[in-house]
Amino acid sequence: MLTMAIILMGVVSGETAAQAKTNDEIYLFTSFRGNGEDGLHLATSDKVTGPWKKTSEPFSPKGLWVEGATALKIGNYWYVYFDAYMTHSYGAIRTEDFKSWENVSEELKVPKGMRHGTVFSASHDILDKLLKQELTVQSGSPAGKRNF
Repeated sequence: MLTMAIILMGVVSGETAAQAKTNDEIYLFTSFRGNGEDGLHLATSDKVTGPWKKTSEPFSPKGLWVEGATALKIGNYWYVYFDAYMTHSYGAIRTEDFKSWENVSEELKVPKGMRHGTVFSASHDILDKLLKQELTVQSGSPAGKRNF
């Protein structure tokens, strides 16, 4: 069952940003580089059209240049996934309160060469179909119908 939709949109720099909505606030995750505040930042608004208020210092792991943020709520945690493009890796951090963050990148398993992406939750039935489809494509056999 789909539990949360991710909205991706372009911003002035050509970067993407992800939004997550809670009961009364919308959170915007975006990245900055080269201004002394490198990393992911958080802004909030009560409307998708803004105005937006910057509410955090960089919260991504220090020393990583990151972009392509996307977010998903799993249980009590919000997970923010990102492309650490200078190290050719993909990472994730999580929070319960949008104030303190835990780096969970070591627990993340993604396909080799993974770059910007979007996360979404899906039922086990849909996941099984996607995994079977991936195996079919990797084996070189025709992909067949895609009924998701």
